[in-house]
Amino acid sequence: MLRIFFLYSLLTILINLNYGQQPSSPTETTFTTADELKEVDIALMDTFQVRLPTQMGSGYRWSFAADVYPGFKLLNHRMEDIKPLPGGKQHQIFTFQVRQQGFNPLRLTFKSLRSQKDVRPEAFKIFFNVASPHTSILP
Repeated sequence: MLRIFFLYSLLTILINLNYGQQPSSPTETTFTTADELKEVDIALMDTFQVRLPTQMGSGYRWSFAADVYPGFKLLNHRMEDIKPLPGGKQHQIFTFQVRQQGFNPLRLTFKSLRSQKDVRPEAFKIFFNVASPHTSILP
């Protein structure tokens, strides 16, 4: 009886350890200003991030026009502090999903929060060659 109890306890512990582990999330490609104007191969329905620098209190933020670029769906947009100080630097992080096959440009513009007319000339642009998810993409 003691052996059965010990075996049951050991199996319960092992099962709980296996179920407690979280599966690792798939790696997500991240693009930065260093990747600007690059041409990238990607598969349909893949997700990726664009991480661009900004500064708190400057009055300018990166923006994405979903109606102009229907090949991409914006899944998430967040800010990440580099230095959490007044006027400190931040990253704006956009997470996209590829929704259209073919050659798709993606453009983010650096716009004023105060006025739609006051747009700085900065823009981030990258080009995607989108293949179907069942087509292998060669390097």
